[in-house]
Amino acid sequence: MNILSTLENPPKKKNFIEIAEEIEKTILAGKKDEQEKKLYYDLFKNYFEEKGTVEYSEWQKELKKMGSNTIVRRENPGEVLNVLENGHPLHISTSINRGKQPNAAILGNDLTGLKIALAGGFEKIGKGSVAITVGFEQSENLTIEDLPAGKFPNFEEVDRRFTKIAEGYVPIENIKFWLLRWPRSFFPEDKMTDFELERNPAHIQRMYVPKNKANEKGPAIFN
Repeated sequence: MNILSTLENPPKKKNFIEIAEEIEKTILAGKKDEQEKKLYYDLFKNYFEEKGTVEYSEWQKELKKMGSNTIVRRENPGEVLNVLENGHPLHISTSINRGKQPNAAILGNDLTGLKIALAGGFEKIGKGSVAITVGFEQSENLTIEDLPAGKFPNFEEVDRRFTKIAEGYVPIENIKFWLLRWPRSFFPEDKMTDFELERNPAHIQRMYVPKNKANEKGPAIFN
């Protein structure tokens, strides 16, 4: 390609997810050193903070402050990017081929809905390193339905109360948090809490809350 053609067609700038997947490949290739893990973690942390959020390592405590009626679902990374980069509402749709399917949950006082959301949902970033769960408030352009009687028998009775079918749009101002989950083997030890170091969980999670939802000064910035 000559210089003129390069100027006319400049290389496409890589987005946040593409960069994350490149770093992940390095880690999966066997270079699981702390420097690579820190680079990986910092990419997510810096990105979400640049979008106007506050990070919480004590995420369970903060999550319980969000209210038991908060709606949660594990989200497609591409849709997350569409919201944060372009300022678009979060779009939630049901399956075209299979009809309406369970795709969200009500958080609940004991965070039962979070377990439901993490167990299902969309793909993760790369080959499965990071999952992103979003929490949000009800909005006028979003319908939330209970599971129909007699359908989806694989859900136990206790889970059926929390599991929902959502469809529609969630405006940015109704998003309450983003919860990121890393496999422990991808997370730098010097960024872990004492509790995480002691208990050695399979996954490490960090919560990113828009500043206005975290009672901080200034509105959340999404573009």
